[in-house]
Amino acid sequence: MTNLVYKNPPLDLVILKLDYSKIEDFEIKFISFIDNHFGITRFNLQKKEEDFPSIEIIMQNGQQSFRTHVDKQYRYYGGTDNSYCFCITSSSFSFEIKKHIGYNNILEDFNAVYNIIKDEIISHNRIGLRYINKINYNDDKELKSYISDNLIQHNKFNQAISKKGLSSTSFLNKSSFKNKKTVINFISGVPNINDKNFIIDLDSFATDFNVDIIDILTELHSNIITLFENSIKDTFREKIK
Repeated sequence: MTNLVYKNPPLDLVILKLDYSKIEDFEIKFISFIDNHFGITRFNLQKKEEDFPSIEIIMQNGQQSFRTHVDKQYRYYGGTDNSYCFCITSSSFSFEIKKHIGYNNILEDFNAVYNIIKDEIISHNRIGLRYINKINYNDDKELKSYISDNLIQHNKFNQAISKKGLSSTSFLNKSSFKNKKTVINFISGVPNINDKNFIIDLDSFATDFNVDIIDILTELHSNIITLFENSIKDTFREKIK
């Protein structure tokens, strides 16, 4: 999950990414320092050598567009089990985390990198925080005891249709929410009925940087907590405490 209150959250993956205007002479200015202090020492990761396909986000006249290219000025680091990965290019950096380390530790790692390059960033394009949760259940009764009734209405419909000779293979809900500064895309449901995993995928992002970037990140995290807490029941909260 998303909150330090839970000792055993159902997190499958956390992604934190910041996109910014391209930093000129990025390799000359930062690569050596990052290799010596972050890829090796701080994160204890192994440097990967493959080319990195970078997706650059460009803002023009208030509209967001994308440009894909292979960025030679990058570093990608991954642990031996790939449970913690860090990538930085001349126009973005990101973390992909497959283990629970707590939001405060994620924020600390973000700050450690951001504080090094922030003075070279001319403009910020996008910051995104995504939490993908996977909740395993044994049967429909257990699923109902874990998940808000509002999110499993499709399952009832599927069960009714299956009585007419059509077998359900999945059920998914997709919604988007926004306020003045942020957007959150919310996907929930069971991608494969046979796997018995209920997914709560919370993808929160912002493109407005009129306030401090840490305040924005805190709001993105708050959005995720709000939707997660409204997705589960007390039975599941007890299970992951």
